[in-house]
Amino acid sequence: MFGQTISTVSTKALDQTNKTTMSTISFANKTKLSQYFNDKTISDCKLLFTKSETILFLHKFILMIESDFFKACFEHDTIESREGIVKIDQEDDEKLLTDLIKSLYTCHLEINDKKQVVPLILLAQKYKLNALIPVLIDHLISTMDCSNAVQCLHLDLEQDQFKTVKRAMKQRFEMSSDEILKGKTYFTLSVEQWMSVLEMLVHKYNDKSAFYAINSWIAEDVENRAQYCFALNSQIGKAVQHNSPPMLFDPQFIGKSATLSRNNKRIAKNGESGFNCGALGTKCASFSVRLIKNCGKMMIGMAPRAINKDGQNYNRCGWYLSSKTGRLHSQTQSGDDGQYFLSPGFYRPGAVVGVSLENGEMSFSVDGQASRVAFRGLNDFDLYPAFDLGGSVCEFEFV
Repeated sequence: MFGQTISTVSTKALDQTNKTTMSTISFANKTKLSQYFNDKTISDCKLLFTKSETILFLHKFILMIESDFFKACFEHDTIESREGIVKIDQEDDEKLLTDLIKSLYTCHLEINDKKQVVPLILLAQKYKLNALIPVLIDHLISTMDCSNAVQCLHLDLEQDQFKTVKRAMKQRFEMSSDEILKGKTYFTLSVEQWMSVLEMLVHKYNDKSAFYAINSWIAEDVENRAQYCFALNSQIGKAVQHNSPPMLFDPQFIGKSATLSRNNKRIAKNGESGFNCGALGTKCASFSVRLIKNCGKMMIGMAPRAINKDGQNYNRCGWYLSSKTGRLHSQTQSGDDGQYFLSPGFYRPGAVVGVSLENGEMSFSVDGQASRVAFRGLNDFDLYPAFDLGGSVCEFEFV
């Protein structure tokens, strides 16, 4: 009944004996069932919420059509069938189950909070309201964010009907891993669910956030959760090895005078000298590049996606270190701007330059030798590996 409309049907058959056209006329059922929800005047069964003693007055035929659970209750010689009462477990959410049952009468289900969708699906599964589940799944996918992506772990994601949910959840995890780990939506997870989160979500750029999240989860119930500390921390290490994506250049944010290798790990600038070619890498919190040739005039750092791909950026968009002079440059023109930071001349072929951004602080390294903090107060979420290519045939690669 849910979400369906009965349409008018007309059929004709030819009586070969009498050569008479026979017609069958049918019409849409326009009975308004919503007025009979929780109306005890013609009710023939009840739902009893044992926790609050609340009673819903309902109708067997509606429940049996829509639910295999209620069909089993009333179809056979059971206590529920004889007494006309189905008792609802105390742990079931009374309001959500009431809304589900009411939707069988009204063909309408109002959801005020997207965090209600997964609990609704679980209730629909428990009481075998099977026609409701696909509708709820579609709504879950269309409204998925950090708050209800983690909730999806309460579903049996290996079931065929939840395959699309699992894909959407993984995509959300990839897009918002830092936000999820720094929130509180995971506090209700079991240790098994935590292991699944870590397996899908953790990589080398967010492992510290994962450690902090585990500590917060344990602190919520130290007596029962402390025993899982070692197992969860070990899972982080495994996930980092398995999930850490390779660093790549983003083809959408590469100047027209640059050419990428087939795997997008190496870039080479062609054409005239001067800062007229920008480049961004894929999202990360730290990265390293190996200088290959003619890297004596380039800027290395991080910037937002507002860069000018075919122009100068180091003093207009982003925070950088000059390979030639070892000076700092930035869009803010702050007090550190233009100051010597590293010894000039580290742009020799084969040198590996690293950049790290953590808690708003950016630092650099050359061949594994770390420097002091270069820039402070940055927005970690909006910045990407960034380069201003000034040399005429500059070439380097991610490592």
